[in-house]
Amino acid sequence: MKRSATPRRPSPFVPTNFGIAVAAFCFGLTVLLGCGKDNTTPSAPSTDASASASGTGVSTADSASKPKQSPREILAETVKAYRNAKTYSDQGKVRLVAAKGDEKIDREISFSIALERPNKIRLEIYNANVVCDGKKLYATNLDCLNQIVERDAPETINLKSIYFEPILTAALTRGPAGASTQLLFLLDDNPLEYLLKDAQEPQLLDPATFDGASCNRVEITWPHGKGVLWIDEKKFVIRRIVFPTDLLREQFAADLGGKLDTLSLVAEFPNAQIDAPVDDKAFMFEIPTGAEKMKYFLPPNPAQLLGKKAPDFKFADLDGKPFTPGTISGKTTVLFFWAASQGASKASLPELQKAFESAKEDSNTLFAAVGVDASETDQQLKEVFKTQKITVPLIRDPQVTAGLFRITELPTIILIDSKGIVQDCATKVTPDLPQILAEKIKKLKAGENIFDAPLNKYKSEVKNYERDLDAAAQPETQVIPQAKIADASEPKTFRLKPLWKNDEVKIPGNVYPLPPKDGKGRFVVIDNLKSLAVIDADGKTLAVSKPSIGDQELIGNLSVCADAKGKTLAVGFLSSSQRCHIFDDQWNLTLSFPVDALEHPHAGIADARLADLDGDGAPELYVGYWGVVGLQAVSLDGKRIWTNRQLSIVSRIVTGDPDSSKRRDLICLNNGAVAAVDNQGKTRAEIAVPDRALHTIEKIERAKDDLSVWCGITRSRPEENIVVGFNLRGEELWRYELPNGLPTQPIEQILYGRLAADGPFVWVLPGADGSVHFLNLDGKKIDSFNVGRGLNGLAVASIAGKPALLVSTARGLEAFEIQPK
Repeated sequence: MKRSATPRRPSPFVPTNFGIAVAAFCFGLTVLLGCGKDNTTPSAPSTDASASASGTGVSTADSASKPKQSPREILAETVKAYRNAKTYSDQGKVRLVAAKGDEKIDREISFSIALERPNKIRLEIYNANVVCDGKKLYATNLDCLNQIVERDAPETINLKSIYFEPILTAALTRGPAGASTQLLFLLDDNPLEYLLKDAQEPQLLDPATFDGASCNRVEITWPHGKGVLWIDEKKFVIRRIVFPTDLLREQFAADLGGKLDTLSLVAEFPNAQIDAPVDDKAFMFEIPTGAEKMKYFLPPNPAQLLGKKAPDFKFADLDGKPFTPGTISGKTTVLFFWAASQGASKASLPELQKAFESAKEDSNTLFAAVGVDASETDQQLKEVFKTQKITVPLIRDPQVTAGLFRITELPTIILIDSKGIVQDCATKVTPDLPQILAEKIKKLKAGENIFDAPLNKYKSEVKNYERDLDAAAQPETQVIPQAKIADASEPKTFRLKPLWKNDEVKIPGNVYPLPPKDGKGRFVVIDNLKSLAVIDADGKTLAVSKPSIGDQELIGNLSVCADAKGKTLAVGFLSSSQRCHIFDDQWNLTLSFPVDALEHPHAGIADARLADLDGDGAPELYVGYWGVVGLQAVSLDGKRIWTNRQLSIVSRIVTGDPDSSKRRDLICLNNGAVAAVDNQGKTRAEIAVPDRALHTIEKIERAKDDLSVWCGITRSRPEENIVVGFNLRGEELWRYELPNGLPTQPIEQILYGRLAADGPFVWVLPGADGSVHFLNLDGKKIDSFNVGRGLNGLAVASIAGKPALLVSTARGLEAFEIQPK
């Protein structure tokens, strides 16, 4: 199923995992860099929401009049004031204060809004700015250097017009304080429903004053801690917010190895005004020189520099001598970005050394290994080089400018020509690196440009990324043409003999064959997107699992596998849902992941797969996300093993072929292109099928030649369904058109099986019109027929040693024996 285009309301008061990590990293980095003992740091505001605050202009107000309204009435009046406001402006700051022993940190983060209805706004939140002057809307993000998103101004500013793309949404919401509460009050139709979700009944604290204004203090307790809204008792403007810090405290304590003495997170808005004139200058935006206008923000990627002048980096050698663009002027330069603590980096050093050996006599070719981990000492890096006998010049990054190269993983190799133009970038180091680099350097010295091929590949990925975001942004009212259900018909090359019908499964969905038990075949079928029913080969229901996963969570798809002991495990999910769910061999729910997803919403899960990539007999969970979270590996007890953020919109995960050590890669759809990821989470290869953005893929593993056959579905229009065969070199091998229209149920769109007990595998493809199509591995049509009803699920399996077709429709689950004519 296609993910919903409905924008999720990001959570105020809830620091996301990303935000926690950022905050903890900033604190840890400050301590590491020696910025901790700061006698000028003010005392921290109390984390006890009921205590007297210690910020500027803040005091308890014993003399203030006791509020006559209940907490909910005060909140309702505040919502009314914000929703009716013709203008709003503030100059807010979020202040993070932490202390552990003598080490202290005091940081302020911009958190300001100016609004003039219907369609003028200026936001300065975390690393992102959004400005709309009534004609054009502009957005900037410090994490996406030199990118400016520009689009026509909406007729009316609402949350959807702010949170319109995943990277901007992340930049505006994934900080330590979560999303802007003021923005929620200004632009959401029912902010209290969202604000008070999972919270205890709000309470009134004693009144207090902030910046001379008497404020009602409303305390809200969520599962992750207490927060307090300071609301001007006359104007119903939010003057101050004390955020809960429970989650931040846990993260800081884990990262710093000890209990914090002080931790607080407070936002203050001393100049907040409703219906006061806003200077038009607030809505002016000047596009910076050299900035590139974008449709959507693109995740950092070194390929964005291809064909451009290298950035103004400021590195240094171990003696402190500068290593800058001037140092490499006139030379062909190989920059190898690495860290001693990063395994793939260290493993790649011998290949880098071989490449260096072949070129070190050339005075016009320069190699440099740039250590980018500030926590690693020069001596640590020297020890690694000494152990591996590496003589490549060692460079450090004391001013932290390596980020200008938009590096997202290590190692990364950047190749710069003698004119300072970035010609190539790579993250994969293979044994043939010396030969590859030698050939590329030779071409550069001959005056050739070599950036066209990698740049075109990157542009193809961007095109697929934008196409998916465009599709997701279509209005919910858009009607995708649904195929008319075709009249029932019979296959021409074989017969379907009815075997049984199961009426106990009321609304059957996808069907999955299970490993035989006691020599008998079994199937699991999803019932009404909520339950899992195990069916035997005679069509009898053996067991029904009704997991307690909440009314809003559904299961539409499963990934089933067996561990080394032969026990069946399964993971269930529904595309765009917040969590996936793991079941043991008795179909008991053992884990819902991500554990905290309901409290910290993300863009939605796109696919989940159980697989044993390292061949040790113990499968792990692999989860792909619609947004920028990427791909995650998770142990079966819910611990994240690794995350690959180089990928985004990971809409499909398939296990690759085993190598001689029984290790496998994951073959993932990454923005419509194919990416191979190893069991350590590293992207080993990226493949794009030309002019195709794939929406799903599947493979048939053939034992005879150890080469899998691949199939995918692509759409140039929302309702189109083109099946293509391809290989992992990115070559399209064949194509076949299915009927137009999208399925109304989350049906598996590509299946395979045998039409004869000893016959070859064939592709089995459900059509949106209720048709079933059979193709051979070369894409040639074998047969097709119409069920006469909309399809909810299909499976081709073996029953009593004979091939069978299982069909889920509104009539129930039916099994048919496939017989030759």
